[in-house]
Amino acid sequence: MFRTVPHMLFNTIQNFPDKDALRIKRNGILQTYSYRRVGEEIRQMTHGLNDQGLKPGDRIALLSNNMPEWMITDFAAFCLHAVVVPLYQTLPPEQIAYILKDAGARAILALVNLKDPGITPLLRKYLKDSSPKVKIAALRGIFKLGEGVDLNILLQLMSDGSPWVRRKMATLLGWTPIEGVLPILVELSKDPEAKVRKAALFSLIALYPEESEEQLIKAMADPDSHLRKWAKRALEKRVENPIFNRGQPGLSSSRDGGPRNTNL
Repeated sequence: MFRTVPHMLFNTIQNFPDKDALRIKRNGILQTYSYRRVGEEIRQMTHGLNDQGLKPGDRIALLSNNMPEWMITDFAAFCLHAVVVPLYQTLPPEQIAYILKDAGARAILALVNLKDPGITPLLRKYLKDSSPKVKIAALRGIFKLGEGVDLNILLQLMSDGSPWVRRKMATLLGWTPIEGVLPILVELSKDPEAKVRKAALFSLIALYPEESEEQLIKAMADPDSHLRKWAKRALEKRVENPIFNRGQPGLSSSRDGGPRNTNL
């Protein structure tokens, strides 16, 4: 007698590790998942959810279309004794916001095909959602997509009511060099929330080493004592370590508001 659904699945994985468990056609090519692969990916996803601080009983919202990753994430949540809150991609933002609030979701996972031409408009639509969790998930998707990052949208998000949204934007800007974001990062370094200011300073150091010095000096007089200490250490590190002053490989800062590629 099987105690749980995951127990039943892992019994099958143990008995038939090399048999096909899932099939999906992507780009015209049929891909197969063996039971062994499914089991390993479920274990990895379970550890990943656990590392994010999710625990038994937590609600995990899952925004996805029909794909193997949906089933893998679903079983990972089962193994963690968490509860999956399914969300359809076609749901309007206000319904997603209602479901997230009503379910008390602690996390939202978005599993979408970023090569789908309809994804960019959908992500931009969700950036206007009232739920910070939905906005953050959409923001991550926009940056992961590598295109469609509209400066006008970023300017609007600078005044977003959620500091978590502003902080996530400041962090993502440091990972993806985009022309014209220097003024945005400078303004975010003056944000009312200390965590947003610190995230913006991190990104300034990564993308615009020279311009970041002025902002670090100003941050040494920040109202937040922890940020003052961090800014002082960061500035000292820049002076002591020449490598730290170089910024990202292949990029140098420019006064026109965008990073310049020096490898061309």
